[in-house]
Amino acid sequence: MEVKILSRCDADETQHLGSTALSAIDQIDLGTDAYLSGLKSELSTETNILSGSLSIERKHEYTQE
Repeated sequence: MEVKILSRCDADETQHLGSTALSAIDQIDLGTDAYLSGLKSELSTETNILSGSLSIERKHEYTQE
């Protein structure tokens, strides 16, 4: 799946991009690279904050649950 970084995107797209980037970074051994390890930590923190701030609609007038 190709993911394009848009100059303007909504919070859901930004959260998806952060999650996708973290998945890709997890496949790389960062044990010897302190700079990238720090960036991964910052990205993880920001992605978690963004994920927690997004509301998930659990019930709507058009749903049965």
